[in-house]
Amino acid sequence: MLKHSDLFDELPESYHDSAFLDRLHHYIPGWEVEAIRGEMFSSGYGFVVDYIAEVLKSMRPLDYSDRYQQHFTLPTDISTRDRDGIHKTFSGLMKILYPHGQVTTDEIEEILRFAIEGRKRVKDQILRIDPTMAAVKFGYLDKLGSWHPVATLEEDEYPIFYFPERPEGAETQVDGHEQGRGGSAPGVQAPPEPEPVTEPLLFEGHREFQEAPAWGLVRYRFSFRICAELTQITITDPYIRQFHQARNLMELIVGIAATKDAGDEVNVNLVTSKINDDEYKRG
Repeated sequence: MLKHSDLFDELPESYHDSAFLDRLHHYIPGWEVEAIRGEMFSSGYGFVVDYIAEVLKSMRPLDYSDRYQQHFTLPTDISTRDRDGIHKTFSGLMKILYPHGQVTTDEIEEILRFAIEGRKRVKDQILRIDPTMAAVKFGYLDKLGSWHPVATLEEDEYPIFYFPERPEGAETQVDGHEQGRGGSAPGVQAPPEPEPVTEPLLFEGHREFQEAPAWGLVRYRFSFRICAELTQITITDPYIRQFHQARNLMELIVGIAATKDAGDEVNVNLVTSKINDDEYKRG
């Protein structure tokens, strides 16, 4: 889809209009939503649907959109429509997750990044439909003035396919100014790009990856890069149960084998949970 289409391709043709799509606040793709499993259901007490619906309805007039501004700032080049979309998502998530208002800086930052990511996905896909629209650098500034860029998962995994070719003369937007592709506008400085991080081939420590089916992210950025030097690998995953999960494991092992010479051996040990769910047994 990143090569040949856009994430709005399934919409009716009359909706496939940049002016209409630009009014969407947030886009979360299906691959970032987990399938509902039996262990997700609570065995304790909960609210009746009618009751929780009334609670959420009573909270609609409340506005939590400014709760991040004590810690973070959106850049000036984000348009009013982009800013409104980010604020709407941020406020809604704050009301659902932290209705009491007791929230840490890290929790605020997590919600703000998610809100920016969803709005960025909308804008980036619109650029595929209407390349004349101005591109925007999505991110935020902390209190020290450090720039934190925000990227989507698919942008991290497939950067060569994510950004379509911009026609000559198409405008981009940086710090409130518009410029062509030929160079920067006079006196305008874009937010600094992060310095590339270099690390040894083998390292000791803990690495976190963005939650989602980030198979490509782990495969290309982590696993294969270091597996050429390893002889003993332990994989811990409690959900190697369904076909697609076993297939991903198989592809990982095939990729590890591809990094080895024909005479090399590597031991791969899988640690997973027992299959107690009847649904998985039937599958």
